[in-house]
Amino acid sequence: FTHVVSGRDQTLLYMWPHGGKLFRLGDIDRDGTLDLALGDLVYASRSGLLLGTRLGTVAWADAGDVDGDLTPDLWAANPSGVDLISGRSWLTLRSVPWPFSSPTPAIDSLNWDTDGIRDLAVGSATNNTASVLSGRDGTTLFTYSGRGPQDGFGASFALVASPQPATRLLAVAAPYGGIYDGGYAWLLGEPRFPPAVTEFGLACAPAPSGSTLKWIGGYPSLGTTRVARVSGPV
Repeated sequence: FTHVVSGRDQTLLYMWPHGGKLFRLGDIDRDGTLDLALGDLVYASRSGLLLGTRLGTVAWADAGDVDGDLTPDLWAANPSGVDLISGRSWLTLRSVPWPFSSPTPAIDSLNWDTDGIRDLAVGSATNNTASVLSGRDGTTLFTYSGRGPQDGFGASFALVASPQPATRLLAVAAPYGGIYDGGYAWLLGEPRFPPAVTEFGLACAPAPSGSTLKWIGGYPSLGTTRVARVSGPV
């Protein structure tokens, strides 16, 4: 089961009779509240009602309003690639094959090339690769690989608001590499931007304010954790 509780008083709002990974999406039903996906199902977060589904989907991301119909669209990842789905009609607007083989995908969206359309960050921990694809035409904007073939680079992402306004940054975690297998995280920018590395990065997640980056890691054998932030020029 999956329970949705109030952030104000922790009372139960509603419950779904199944579990799965949660993904935050745009306001698809335009009720003023961001909606979410649970497994391969998409729900209204205010009412808990089912909005739609795409069988076989293993990851979701908000695509923004790509087709200009005033309804947020969705990226839906499956084993063969990722589909751009209309949030209004649920028709497939575009399909993009994976830029790597045998993915266990992680995806996120960001307006990387500043053309007004959200682009797609895709990662494959099994292929140790992370790429950014154009949301306009699906072309690959750039690709990075981790330091070692078994590092799991691309397992998770975090979009970072850079201290330098003109620079777009993306943190990518490699949970199986690094010192004492404690993982590491790379902070990626423009194709010419050299990666900044922090050790002990098991996963990446943005801070609530969106102005800093946090990633969590540690020495597994010592049971320690660490939170890192971007707080100055990179």
